[in-house]
Amino acid sequence: MSVNHNQLNGMLDLLPAEQRVTKIAEHFNSSRLAISSSFGTFSAGFLHLVTKIYPEIPVLFLDTGFHFEETLKFRDEVTELLGLNLINLKPAVSKSQLFSELGAEPFKSNPDRCCQVNKVDPMDLILNDYDLWISGIRSSQTSNRTNLSYLTTNIRNQTKFHPILDWTSKQVWDYLQEYELPVHPLFEKGFTSIGCEPCTSLGSGDADDRSGRWGGDKNECGLHL
Repeated sequence: MSVNHNQLNGMLDLLPAEQRVTKIAEHFNSSRLAISSSFGTFSAGFLHLVTKIYPEIPVLFLDTGFHFEETLKFRDEVTELLGLNLINLKPAVSKSQLFSELGAEPFKSNPDRCCQVNKVDPMDLILNDYDLWISGIRSSQTSNRTNLSYLTTNIRNQTKFHPILDWTSKQVWDYLQEYELPVHPLFEKGFTSIGCEPCTSLGSGDADDRSGRWGGDKNECGLHL
């Protein structure tokens, strides 16, 4: 079905998040939807919101080989709790190949290339099988996300849907509390945004939830550009 993004975005803006997720099936085949998750700090809330409407939806997780052990355990915990249809994606380039190309610490020598190989390329490959990619990003997280719409087409011509784009951190927290959902175990240690272990540090304690990611000018892995 042909979708006028501007018109649909106008309708989505008037709906709460759960109704947005339901509404999207009127315009996209529900068997051709996929949701991605990093199983980061508050991921259980967004996963719960979407999968209670689409229980069988594939949940795509990028297993980069650089995750905290706590993240992998949290992934398994949430997968069992919510009965997720989890698909673990691994990069086509091995660690030894990556180290040969970029050195022993590719996440330092060329973080953009490291993210491209471990995140962007594997996601691009599998998204060929789906019509719509559902993501839990929010407009308040980075400057790149501030002006996004609920439904977009990104620079790689992938159609993306962001049902909680307008949610605040408080709304995410309130949802977790309402449904008694777990948070990432590293949150209690001060990690407010959690990605690969070498590129994640303690947050600065200010209002920026993603202040502990990468450092310097980098604030996106490339998936959501």
